[in-house]
Amino acid sequence: EQGKVIGFEALPSTFKFTQKILSFSNIELHNVAISNHEHLAKMAIVKDQEQIINRGVTSITQIEKFDDDTEIVEVKAESLDALLKNRKKNVSFIAGRNISGCCIRA
Repeated sequence: EQGKVIGFEALPSTFKFTQKILSFSNIELHNVAISNHEHLAKMAIVKDQEQIINRGVTSITQIEKFDDDTEIVEVKAESLDALLKNRKKNVSFIAGRNISGCCIRA
């Protein structure tokens, strides 16, 4: 039996890109941030001089206003328990890659 990879990406533009490059039957992607409770989280998106998103420095924030190079977007956040509770099979391994902001409490 083949394993399944469950991925989570909060930033909508990165999620859409990821869907295009990872379209395999054993990959399940969710457009959501991981947190310890369900809510709308604010994500700071930093852009460079050409207005290209610097995906390496996006993060969940509580700050309302940044400089002109940073955009704030609201993203859906949920707990892993809520996201995984109705699965037919148990999840045997969880690894975090880019956990930042409210995701730390997940």
